[in-house]
Amino acid sequence: MGSMRYHEPYHRIFGFVGVNIVESTLGRRGRDGGVCRRSAYESNLSRVFFATCARGLGEVLADELREIGGTRIVDVVPSGVRFETDTLGDGCRAAFWVRTAMRIVEEVAAGQNAVDDVYGFAREAVRWGEEVVLPGQTFSVDVRASPRESSVVNGIRMRVKDAVCDAMRDRPGGRKPIPPDSPALADVPLFITVNNGTVSIHRDLAGPSLHKRGYRRNVIHKSALNESVAAGMLLLGGWKTLACETEGLLVDPVCGSGTLLIEATLIALNIAPGLFRDRFAFQSWSDVRAGLIEELREEALAMRLEHCPRILGNDTHAGALSIALQDIASAGLETRIELDSVDVEHLHVSQTPMLVVGNPPWGRRLDDAQECWSKLGIFLKREASGSRALLFSGSSDITQYLKMKASSRYPIRIGNVDCRVLDYQIFPSKGTLVRSEAL
Repeated sequence: MGSMRYHEPYHRIFGFVGVNIVESTLGRRGRDGGVCRRSAYESNLSRVFFATCARGLGEVLADELREIGGTRIVDVVPSGVRFETDTLGDGCRAAFWVRTAMRIVEEVAAGQNAVDDVYGFAREAVRWGEEVVLPGQTFSVDVRASPRESSVVNGIRMRVKDAVCDAMRDRPGGRKPIPPDSPALADVPLFITVNNGTVSIHRDLAGPSLHKRGYRRNVIHKSALNESVAAGMLLLGGWKTLACETEGLLVDPVCGSGTLLIEATLIALNIAPGLFRDRFAFQSWSDVRAGLIEELREEALAMRLEHCPRILGNDTHAGALSIALQDIASAGLETRIELDSVDVEHLHVSQTPMLVVGNPPWGRRLDDAQECWSKLGIFLKREASGSRALLFSGSSDITQYLKMKASSRYPIRIGNVDCRVLDYQIFPSKGTLVRSEAL
């Protein structure tokens, strides 16, 4: 995108998004000209949001937001998207439907050179008690800062919290807000960023990360792929288009606890991720119209599809398969996903898959990674000749045991690990017995 502007330090501190929000038109300026603020109740202003994602999925996320509708993409960076909507409800709809985002936060205010007096800025930038956080509501404060300003994070968290509490207490008839039982349960999760002296205030539409769909109810396997990353990987590989071929087959021969299988089925059936979530933070906001969440759920149920390709998973780890079965049942997909438990080298399928996906073990996770990748290569050449495979790995060395060359590599950063989605065009090797369609 030729018009894209962002400052790399901000890109790092937001965790995912890299745009200089102070360059935005935020609404009103304070007396010193350094504070930009946006009233949560001014209907004539466009709403400004940041959707965050794993680094490398920014373009995929932007495509999602365009398809969801009601959004205007402003900036796209590797780990997030800045977008605008005409209404807060359109932002809430995006949070309900988006698959690859980790967070969607709405911009509230930004103050240049506000670090030295962050208490004064936070207290005056918003009419606390009249907007954003109202009497009787709980709030939490999360702070992200650029590396050179990381030492101020705890101090800023406390000063912003004090500013909000004091402003609400000092209002006529006001009282200090009661803290939430846990930050995840706050009515208004505030998200503060600090970059080059600029302090910005946002409110998080969801609360807990959007990758926490809600279908994982109990134990999470230690090697499980993040749900949003799994969805992003599938969308990178064109699964949404392939899924229209309802007679086809998707296979994950090393499915573990089944995240890729579940996310692939949700995409194929057009099931909104928000349907599994018990609560979005925006449900507590007074400027979100009553009944919106019910409307979103009714719309999502009406848009579900009846048919999807066959989805097959396989793994030999009994514990992982047990978790997969629980999560598949929690998502209501028992009749949509098939599971097998054989050594991947001996796995046979009844038709050539449209797509093979997988998150095979790699060095930092499991000890038998080399053998698994080698056997996976045998399976691919025998059972999926002429098809494609999308494989996820955080090790550049382990993939050599597949004995195949990737046609494309998509970098994705998860935490501090540089990972890759590897796209393979599968050709049979000499001497390999190719699967017969008669099987």
